[in-house]
Amino acid sequence: KLEFIKDIYIMMYRINITLIVDKDAEKVEKYLFNKHHLNFNICGGAGYCASTEVGNIIIWINKFDDSIRSYENFSHECFHAIFRIMKETGSEYTEEGEETFAYLFTYVFGYCLDEIKKSSYFKKITTKECLKTPPKKH
Repeated sequence: KLEFIKDIYIMMYRINITLIVDKDAEKVEKYLFNKHHLNFNICGGAGYCASTEVGNIIIWINKFDDSIRSYENFSHECFHAIFRIMKETGSEYTEEGEETFAYLFTYVFGYCLDEIKKSSYFKKITTKECLKTPPKKH
């Protein structure tokens, strides 16, 4: 079982984003192969974004613990997802169309982030991180 998985449908673009958070890259690779018949080699990195078939995009990050690094990794993968969404819908990046990309990024990043932060995965991992950090001595 994956630590966190959520399908998010972007109705306006008719795109589904499968958001996965799990530190076990091998387990994620097996899931992607079994569910989508895709052979990904994500090499245990911090994150990955890919299209599985028309209308479906995978965003995987290895963890989200509310650290700055987690936000950096997650926003990086969301950025890739935005370009995939726009490419699948026939939109190329132009300066005139930049605002469309920016609004879509804000929506996808914010919506997915909300889904992660209200999950039992997030509550569990942030509680573990708090317990690891000893209290400061005065």
